[in-house]
Amino acid sequence: MSDLVSILIPVYNEPIEYIRQAVDSIRYQTYKNLELVIIIDNPDHHEAIEYLTSISNNDARVRVYTNEQNLGLPKTLNKAIDLSHGSLIARMDADDWSTEKRIESQVEYINNFGVDLVASNVVDMDESGNLLGTGTKYPISSRGINNYLKYGDCLPHPTWLGKRRIFENLAGYREIEACEDYDFVVRGAILRYSYGLIVEPLVRYRINMKGISQTKKVKQIAASKIIQKNYRLGCITPIDDLQSVALNSKKSKASFDNLKNKIMRKWCLIKYS
Repeated sequence: MSDLVSILIPVYNEPIEYIRQAVDSIRYQTYKNLELVIIIDNPDHHEAIEYLTSISNNDARVRVYTNEQNLGLPKTLNKAIDLSHGSLIARMDADDWSTEKRIESQVEYINNFGVDLVASNVVDMDESGNLLGTGTKYPISSRGINNYLKYGDCLPHPTWLGKRRIFENLAGYREIEACEDYDFVVRGAILRYSYGLIVEPLVRYRINMKGISQTKKVKQIAASKIIQKNYRLGCITPIDDLQSVALNSKKSKASFDNLKNKIMRKWCLIKYS
């Protein structure tokens, strides 16, 4: 019998049409032994609650939960992991779209190559769902991926499918405001988990023309630089340092550089040969 795959889908403020496309792209996969664990992290998104509840009433594979208050992405994903039952866990965003053979292709890759987590390239689409003709071209080998991680992320988060053990052994996502996915895969690489990437874009990634806030961008850049430096030294970045980045997100670039240098002098506590 095929492995059960749990697809984790957090929902916040996405329009219903985006949510419908995302959920249907998973419901109608060629791979059938799956469950959708959908958590609405916005109790005021009544339209999403009503729509997704109606879907779950007609499809037993769809399980919908609503947080009583906004918990943020890391806590919401960790809750979804705890509520899932699959021996394999996949990610999906509520405004993206998966090709119909995505899960089948990734399960086959895991079985054939024995990696702990596999991602795929993505192709961009606009807010109307039109392909933009741009996409990623990340390294495909575990060695190439590990080397690339020294300089940035190359495993698009909405494309992940991995063995349950990597999510459990890493205790899920750490509660940081930025780069929780990058932090996850770097911690996994340091602990010698193996990765793979499928060349074919299995997910259409929706570009938000409004973009993320400047504050969020600063947090992401600063957190990424700290994670990268520690990874090159074989160190897992202490969570307190990443939370310090969030607290200092409004400071100048010089202040961030000073913070990063201070952290690097103070911390390199968790090393692996």
